Amino acid sequence: MNLQVLRQQRDALQLRAPEPNWPKGDAPMRQTAADGSHLPAEAPTTPGTSAAEVRTPGASNADIRSFAVYAAEFLAIVLASSFSAAVYGQFLHGAPENVIEFLGIGTTTALLYCGPGNMLGSKNPRALSQLESRIRESVWAWAVACALLLLMIFMLKAGAVLSRGAMLTFFITGLAAVTLVRGFLAPTLVQMVRRAAFARRGAVVITQFADQSLPALLTSLRNAGYASPITVMIDPSGSAEHWTKERKRVLDRVAEYAKTMAAGEIFLCASDVPRSRLRSLKTGLSLIPRSLYYVPDESMSQALHGRHISEVGDRVTIEIQREPLSSAEQIAKRIVDILGATFLLIVLLPAFALAAFAIKLDSPGSVLFRQSRRGLGGRPFDILKFRTMHVAENGPEIRQARRNDRRVTRVGRLLRRSSLDELPQLINVIKGEMSLVGPRPHAVAHDEEFAKIIENYEIRQHVKPGMTGWAQVAGLRGETPSPDAMAKRIEADLWYARNASLWLDIQILLRTAIAIFAQPNAY
Repeated sequence: MNLQVLRQQRDALQLRAPEPNWPKGDAPMRQTAADGSHLPAEAPTTPGTSAAEVRTPGASNADIRSFAVYAAEFLAIVLASSFSAAVYGQFLHGAPENVIEFLGIGTTTALLYCGPGNMLGSKNPRALSQLESRIRESVWAWAVACALLLLMIFMLKAGAVLSRGAMLTFFITGLAAVTLVRGFLAPTLVQMVRRAAFARRGAVVITQFADQSLPALLTSLRNAGYASPITVMIDPSGSAEHWTKERKRVLDRVAEYAKTMAAGEIFLCASDVPRSRLRSLKTGLSLIPRSLYYVPDESMSQALHGRHISEVGDRVTIEIQREPLSSAEQIAKRIVDILGATFLLIVLLPAFALAAFAIKLDSPGSVLFRQSRRGLGGRPFDILKFRTMHVAENGPEIRQARRNDRRVTRVGRLLRRSSLDELPQLINVIKGEMSLVGPRPHAVAHDEEFAKIIENYEIRQHVKPGMTGWAQVAGLRGETPSPDAMAKRIEADLWYARNASLWLDIQILLRTAIAIFAQPNAY
């Protein structure tokens, strides 16, 4: 990405030039190219609109569409609360529960769902295009909302006055309601709002002839909710006299359209306009009481899409790469790791004792095996495992375990088959060296070897190594006898690093629990 080009374009927009004398009442000029030939019309015209200034069909505002989906979910949750109280009470006691009380519960839960629930676990509904994604996000947001509600009830000591049965019924019916709205009704709501008449914002697009990205930009504006965008073409080439007339025509037309818009913005697409002419055009547009947005060219827009723009001192900075998890997500993941690992350590303590006893009886040596691995950011740490071999390799050359490997002990074979040899890594998780979910850490010798033959291998160290990972539940566990086999595992690790989330971690943990005793590649 050429940040220098973007910086030059931004600087050109910020520089000042003498304010122009605004012409009044001049008719629009017929556009000519630099060689004097007339440029062809690019689209059919409508009365009062030139060939270069074509209205496109309107669309609804994306924020309104998003609000419509949230409003429908809010209403569905409130109705589910009163429905649950009425049905549960009628079925169990022959009379409805306190419906008014549950309306308050429903309203509180709806606020938690549309607010913290979606911020912590869900994307904006307008960004959810796939059914599976919409359902997944609604389920996660509902789980967060219910957890926050239960926390509030606990803190307020209100549990004694609420029916547990009615609450459970509400949680189930509420989940069904939000899943129905977000998963199946949201697309219909969006289409209804698209056809509604309350999207009144206009847009004027100033662009150059032969701009191949114009159709995509107009589509984006329509999807964003701008009603009937207007295109004003500009020819920045030619002599100074030609530019003076061209600039005057463009400013006149933009001012005329701005007066007819109750609300709207101006979008300037001028990546190839010389800096001095871009500067003077921006100065003239500054006299029009409308917001002005500069649109980079298509390649720059793609590079900047979704990036965070901030200021460091007096310099503008663009985030072109971020950590896989935000700070809030890292904190949440760490809390889950500590609680989950501590719980598993306590529950599995008998298994620890039994494994240690069996290892001691089976072969001489220590119970635990330590080996140097690389964690987050390539920082070294000692991974803990139950010893499953007669040897303890931790040098520059380490052979992977193979089927019928003579180095593996009898007890070790059972431990490796059931993955019980990995249990001591719960201590690594509590210490913060590992996570419950993440790419499996390799021996340092293997890291150095694979980094030489697999491109972008080090990216897997952008997240903490885990006890289980996406590669493991995808069937890519075990020996990697060839670069191709390792490349497939690394590809899965990189996919996880790019898509890491708490919801994905939960999915991986569930799939691990199901498949832990059915992994044919573990030996």
